[in-house]
Order: sequence, then structure tokens, then C-alpha cells
Amino acid sequence: MQCGEKNSKRIEVHGFPLFEVAAQSWEAATAERFDALLIGSANVFRHGGPGLRALTALPVLAVGETTAEAARAAGFKVAATGSGGLQMLLDTMPRDYRRVLRLAGDERIPLSVPKRLHLEERVVYASRPVPFPPELAALLRMPAII
Repeated sequence: MQCGEKNSKRIEVHGFPLFEVAAQSWEAATAERFDALLIGSANVFRHGGPGLRALTALPVLAVGETTAEAARAAGFKVAATGSGGLQMLLDTMPRDYRRVLRLAGDERIPLSVPKRLHLEERVVYASRPVPFPPELAALLRMPAII
């Protein structure tokens, strides 16, 4: 190869889902029991189902902008959008929020709840592994970058 000559090798890109997100049956809460919703994933609004309708009056504390956008699209008002994780939102939330409902997936980050705060959780979706695609297995037998 001479100086300045472009490398002609190409890398083929393939995508395969390894998980699927599915709604979970959950007991809807009464909005009057809470001051706010703590949401760590846009999947809450994608898969939360009809139980979410009863909670639209509650302000949302969203982990990030993607989650905040999903909340707004679902008819919720966003009170705060984080950028450093749910723990930072909990640590900096307004003092008048004393009863918070966390809607989450079945696998979630544990939080250190301030003593002044009552936090309830509901699992509204789950991520489940899907069967390993045979096409992916065949590709991995060849030289591959993952």
C-alpha cells in the first residue's frame, strides 16, 4: 500500500436483538397518595399500559431527556430532568416531595432513599433475553468484532 492510498477493506455491520422489553402486570396506584413520579427509563411510558392514565396529574422526575420526552408524549408534565442518574434526582428533589412513586423495570439500580422521603416502587416492564439467533452464531464462527 502506498502512502495516501485508502484501505479498501470494509467491515460488515449486523444487528441482532438479544433482549425484548415487555409490559408487566402491575397494580395501579392512586395519584392522590403521591407527590411525584420517579422514572428511570422511557420504557415505563412505552410499556406501562393503562395504569399510567391514573397518574398523569403527578409531576415526573425523569432520569434524562429521552425519558422526559417520552413522559411529555404520554401526557405527563416533567418537573425535573436529570443528567447524573436517579440518585442525583432523589438527592436534589424539592423538599415538598415527600411521597414518591418509582415506576421501573424488573432490573433496576438500587437507590439510597433520604429519610424524609417515602418511596414506593412498581415494576411495569421487564427485559427478557430472546433466543440466540442462528445467523448470529454463524457470523461469530468467522473473524468478528463485537
